[in-house]
Amino acid sequence: MRSRFRDITRVSIGVLFSLFLISTNLRIVCGQSGRSIKRTSPTVSAPNIETAQTPEGKHPEESKLSVLVADFIFSPTVTVETGWAYRSFVARLAESQRVSVNAVNEMRRKDASEQAKQRKERFVVWLRLDIDPGPRDLEKDPETASISTLNPACLFVTYEVFAPVTGKAIGMGHVNQQGQPPSRCMGGAYHPSPFPDERQVRRQPPEDTLKEAGREAADRVMTLLHLPVPPKHP
Repeated sequence: MRSRFRDITRVSIGVLFSLFLISTNLRIVCGQSGRSIKRTSPTVSAPNIETAQTPEGKHPEESKLSVLVADFIFSPTVTVETGWAYRSFVARLAESQRVSVNAVNEMRRKDASEQAKQRKERFVVWLRLDIDPGPRDLEKDPETASISTLNPACLFVTYEVFAPVTGKAIGMGHVNQQGQPPSRCMGGAYHPSPFPDERQVRRQPPEDTLKEAGREAADRVMTLLHLPVPPKHP
């Protein structure tokens, strides 16, 4: 009887142990099958926004300041010299990215003012050469320079700026050539040559100094119009 009871006990313990193992395995399997899958959120890249890249220093034409440049030749004897200063002035002004330059033919001062009145947003610069008589020319009337032979080293650049709409002059000035001015600038009946007899200090050719004066005049006009002056070339 006791042996039968022992056998039943052993069988019961075996059954219970087997049930325990089965229950444990089921939990492991369920845990593995129910394991959540790690999800990675999709990477969202920033939208491609294309912006118009404007080169540094460049400005659209409509935002540029419009400037018309005209010259005046007071005597046929200074036609070439006026061209030197005028072309140098226009080229220097055109170096600015803020300016739209329009060069026109020769005109009188009154015509330059009238040109400024015709536009709402265009300035007019009137450029000419004048002569600075030397000490040996004081006996002569400067107005005779229009018919006299001239020393180009005595010329200087004069500029005047007219405002749009009103046509009034808003600024003017002059730029002398570099170097010591000669003592004689105009030829006459008793001294046909405009060059002094005495030895003069060596100086640069008038073509170079007049071109430099034209560039300096352009820098002053840009300053007058509140525009940044481009760097100078060596």
